[in-house]
Amino acid sequence: MNKIKVEQKSKGTRIIISSQKGQQLKQNEIDQIMQNKINCLLKMSIISKSSGFKLIYDVTGYVPLSDYLSASVNRLKFADVLKKTLRNIMVIGNACFDLNGVLLSPEYIMVNPHTLSISFIYVPIQFYGGGFELKSFLLKLVDICNFDRNEDNSYIQEYIRILNSGTRFSIFDLQQYAERISN
Repeated sequence: MNKIKVEQKSKGTRIIISSQKGQQLKQNEIDQIMQNKINCLLKMSIISKSSGFKLIYDVTGYVPLSDYLSASVNRLKFADVLKKTLRNIMVIGNACFDLNGVLLSPEYIMVNPHTLSISFIYVPIQFYGGGFELKSFLLKLVDICNFDRNEDNSYIQEYIRILNSGTRFSIFDLQQYAERISN
């Protein structure tokens, strides 16, 4: 597994992913990310060394999704995060990127506090085994949210029911659910 490190300095915050021996980059994907063709992915810098390379993502000014959801979460905020997350996953999939390259963890998904946009870190390494587990991630959202106690939280049980229905849940059903609870 690649080493991932969060580095905080006076200049800002960076997430650094170090390569393993023999790993190679996917240049086509890097080009698309750097040209902002997939605007939900954070750009990166690449430092090459004789022993490999490092991918550096500048996340200064962003807030990890885990921190964003630790503040009070009401129905509208939850629906907004869910809609943006699912949209990003669809955009990445439609661009024919390997979803295993997405760091699908609340600590590595970034929220811009000014625009409330959600950005993913994508690891453009050949045969990267990130283990994309969308259902596990979506269920984990319930655990990390600090839900508003002054609101009817029955929408949370419905969310869990949709995720646990059958062997595979429907992204379409989740999108419909997010639209419904946001109205």
